[in-house]
Amino acid sequence: MKDDPYVGWLLSEGAITYEENVVYAERAFVANSILKWCAKKAKEKNLNEEQMHHYLKMLHYFIKKKIDLSWKDGIINASVEKTTPTTNGGNNNACGSVEI
Repeated sequence: MKDDPYVGWLLSEGAITYEENVVYAERAFVANSILKWCAKKAKEKNLNEEQMHHYLKMLHYFIKKKIDLSWKDGIINASVEKTTPTTNGGNNNACGSVEI
């Protein structure tokens, strides 16, 4: 499993972790599907190096739980929860999403 380049990247990013005989991979399945999609697009010459860097950065944020990613009808959707301070010292949460 560790010989797979996608799994190796997911391990290095912390998307897959081990604790004794338990494997944790909460976000690895979506991340892996996007990695494979990127590799396919790059091989077809439909994704350049700059775009690939953008997707890897986006995946890093996803793995670190700074954004959420999902697939819908073959399109990667990203959503971000943004916390803004209020005048009374509390926080307001605002969600937004964008198609990638």
